[in-house]
Amino acid sequence: MSEIVLLTDTAPQPEHIVSALRAVNGAYPGLRAGVEPLPGQLHGLLHLVTPDGDKAVTIDAARFVPVPGEAKRLLGVECSEPAWWTEVRAGAGPESGAIQQLFATTLAEALGGDAVIA
Repeated sequence: MSEIVLLTDTAPQPEHIVSALRAVNGAYPGLRAGVEPLPGQLHGLLHLVTPDGDKAVTIDAARFVPVPGEAKRLLGVECSEPAWWTEVRAGAGPESGAIQQLFATTLAEALGGDAVIA
């Protein structure tokens, strides 16, 4: 499972997520979205699921990174500081990487951020 980290100036809002989901749905119309609640958390994981029930992509809730230099220390890249960190992970399916890339780049473009392969 590969991972892409989005580093953005602002947290993704629902309209940004929906826009990225629409782009993915246009290219891969058989996918559906589902949310997995996380016990004790106010957020959950967003999954893009294939018609066979396999998780193609998992998106974590964005996390605020207030510490200067943290993205450089962890990923080796410079970014605006402070930043929002959003992880997008691909599943094991044959199209998962392409779906992950499309979702991540669409969301990064909407937010004016960077998609970094972790």
